[in-house]
Amino acid sequence: MEDKFTVSMKAEQVFAVGGFSITNSMVTTVVVIILLSIMLLAAFSKAKLVPGRWQALWELIIEFLLNLVEGSLKKKAGRVFFPLLATFFVYILIANWFSLLPGVGTIGIYEKDIEVPIDNKPIPIAEAQFAIIENRVEIKDKSGKPLGEDEFFEAGTAVKILTTGGNLAHVQEVVAKGEGEAKPIEGEGVYEGYVALDQLVGAKEYRTLVPYLRAPNADLNMTLAMALITIILVQIVAVRSHGLLGYLKEFFPKPYWLDPLLTPIEIVSQISRLISLTVRLFGNVFAGEALLAIIIKIASPILFVFIGLELFFGLIQALVFFSLTTVYMTLAVFGMEGGHEEEHGSHSHGSEENTAHAH
Repeated sequence: MEDKFTVSMKAEQVFAVGGFSITNSMVTTVVVIILLSIMLLAAFSKAKLVPGRWQALWELIIEFLLNLVEGSLKKKAGRVFFPLLATFFVYILIANWFSLLPGVGTIGIYEKDIEVPIDNKPIPIAEAQFAIIENRVEIKDKSGKPLGEDEFFEAGTAVKILTTGGNLAHVQEVVAKGEGEAKPIEGEGVYEGYVALDQLVGAKEYRTLVPYLRAPNADLNMTLAMALITIILVQIVAVRSHGLLGYLKEFFPKPYWLDPLLTPIEIVSQISRLISLTVRLFGNVFAGEALLAIIIKIASPILFVFIGLELFFGLIQALVFFSLTTVYMTLAVFGMEGGHEEEHGSHSHGSEENTAHAH
């Protein structure tokens, strides 16, 4: 049995609780949150006036982020939104770096499946143990007569070839998920019978690794959830800051006769923020995960070089998400026009001061 090399676009189920699927990215998320909580408790549970190295490191990170936030949102609003913004940065960073640890994405269980060979060269039926039904086909008895009007194998069904003879093959529908070998389908209905040989495509049984742990941000659900939190909160903050009418003004800018063109653009720009936050983080982390998986397979001696690059990219992606969220929040609080007015006001005030000094 061959191992099939795949990098799944979606998170795989590890186990289920009461019918609720628990994926490997969810497991990693919980582990990262616990690890992050322990790290912060170790740094600040017994905080000292003269900090040790661990406390000093976290204070440096917090001070750096706080300066960025206050520089954009000013002190009052910056202190309000800083906990959320800093949480995004620290969580994304630790999650990205945690996914580079040995065992993440490489230790798990193997699932078996029946598929046409990876090189798309079907195995001759005479040599094949398994096959895939090419088209929907009626099931026949040994003499070649149909078993009944409702007895069919659907296209894509995996079957085990029991015997072949003439132009017919005796097959049995199978499932090949989990640790065991391919097993007959259990339940009501006919799952065994004879079909025409020309309806079978020779297939093999492959093993695919389902890792226990997977990078949380390589799961589109996770990045979408964080992006939704950001965009929904931005809309709420904008309404609270400017009122409903002031918020709606952003969608109907002057000159009003251009609104049929500009309003759709404003709406699309809001949606594009959601897509940008979601896809940028997911795409970069997933691409890094796929790259490392390939390097492990073909060039493991130089793996450390790519791990170093991924450490750097993990930091950059956390900073990008943090920065974009801060920018969106700033626009929600001050607005495009408000920001310009404030800027012009500060210049005017500065000019008045200079004039007073000159006199």
